[in-house]
Amino acid sequence: MNGIDNITKRIADEGENTAREIIAAAEAEARALRAEYAKKAEGVREKILVRAEKDAEDAAFRIESSASSDARRCSLAKKQELISEAFVKAEEKLSSLSGDELVSALASLALRAADGESGELVLAEKDASLKEKILAKCSANKGITVSEETHSLGGGFIFKRGNTEINCTFSRLAHELRDELQLEIAGILFG
Repeated sequence: MNGIDNITKRIADEGENTAREIIAAAEAEARALRAEYAKKAEGVREKILVRAEKDAEDAAFRIESSASSDARRCSLAKKQELISEAFVKAEEKLSSLSGDELVSALASLALRAADGESGELVLAEKDASLKEKILAKCSANKGITVSEETHSLGGGFIFKRGNTEINCTFSRLAHELRDELQLEIAGILFG
């Protein structure tokens, strides 16, 4: 039995050696595959990180752009509000004129509205008592008269020439001037 035992032992030893070689080869292949997949995984990870960074930059840009747009919109609204306040205050200032200042302002407006022609002033109810003083200041144009009729539109007057009426009330003048001067005032107020 020694011969069979020796053959069996040799076969077993060869089997063990073959098994070790197969296991070593498999482990080497497994290490190579792990290294290869680790490298591929690192490449995928880098691509994901690059894409995530790009997405984050894009999101940050959109948020910053939106915030900047909102800030400009708020700033513009505030500027519009301030310009509106300036015109309201100007109208209030005109409406608060009294005495000689008011007479001078109304006479000056009347002469400009008449533009050398005749016409009739329809004064505000509150200014009817200034009729004679206004006419005296308008002496350069003898064609300007003052109606017995009055209006309740606030300060200023309505200038009538035939069938034509020119609204020279302070609120109308402020509105017209706003259209003309808005950009200039914005430049003065906000540089």
